[in-house]
Amino acid sequence: MPEASIPREYVIARRVLLDCLALLSAQSEALVLVGAQAIYLQTPVLDVGLPASTTDGDIAIDPDLLFENPDLAEVLEAAGFRPHTSPGTWFSPEGVPIDLMVPSGALPASSRRTAPLEGQGGRTARRTSGLELALRDNNTMELRALDPKDTRVALVKVASPAALIVAKLIKLNERISSPKPDRILAKDASDVLRMLRYNDAAAIGSTLDRFAAEGIGSGTIESAVEFLRSQLALRKSPLVELAVEYHRQFETGAQITTSYRALAQRLLDRYTVGT
Repeated sequence: MPEASIPREYVIARRVLLDCLALLSAQSEALVLVGAQAIYLQTPVLDVGLPASTTDGDIAIDPDLLFENPDLAEVLEAAGFRPHTSPGTWFSPEGVPIDLMVPSGALPASSRRTAPLEGQGGRTARRTSGLELALRDNNTMELRALDPKDTRVALVKVASPAALIVAKLIKLNERISSPKPDRILAKDASDVLRMLRYNDAAAIGSTLDRFAAEGIGSGTIESAVEFLRSQLALRKSPLVELAVEYHRQFETGAQITTSYRALAQRLLDRYTVGT
């Protein structure tokens, strides 16, 4: 991606993410990159005129691989990161948020948002639905700085396209069903389309089918797939309409609708669990 095309906020978010990963390097085996920055590593950063852009970083934590020491919260605070009132969100000295999350399915059931982790502070991370598959389906990739003056390269586990789609679909399902429609982000719906366009949709469906059949993250996968299936069954799908809204300046609504439905159906056609 040409340097001039990279939004400044994304350059800063990448720098802060690299800072955070360096600080937490002793616990690197337990960390998996998720969210927008993971999506941009798994797809071209330029999507039909839409530049890759994000203002934060998202990291999933595998509690089974996390050591009791060092305490992540203590390390971050010592480097100038400040905790938000909501557990798991940390602000860099310049105010860029980093979210530390533990998949709900990897923790004992609870209504509390705090993720209890051995040896870690109560505000270190929060439990989040939809990230279960990311702990099992990921691969190590190079994460490079976006500032040409910054030569850092980090090796980090990155959630697979299948895991990222599941996480986005779970998030969208929660938000579309929420009484707070302002929390629905059109960009999230667009991110699903981005993943389907630049990865093999049928292969993603097969991957989800295999993991669900093995009982790995099956409840989360089934919820995500059922949400996608229910959206395609609607003549006017909120999921598709959100993507149309986000791409409005670059592609026609008909183009986005056709692409979204065709690619999503390819995924569904390869998912046979429960059918």
